Amino acid sequence: GKKFGGDEEVKSAISDHFEAKGKIHFYEGINKLIQKSEKCVEIKGKYIDEEK
Repeated sequence: GKKFGGDEEVKSAISDHFEAKGKIHFYEGINKLIQKSEKCVEIKGKYIDEEK
């Protein structure tokens, strides 16, 4: 892991990390959550095996 010298360094590192990911990364992640939540509703909360 990395050690930070203070709160501002942590904030800067987090900001840099999210900026490097780009908007499409988060858009795709949210879409996956929507699809998975819809599947949970369809199967009425039963166990879902990981899709391969």
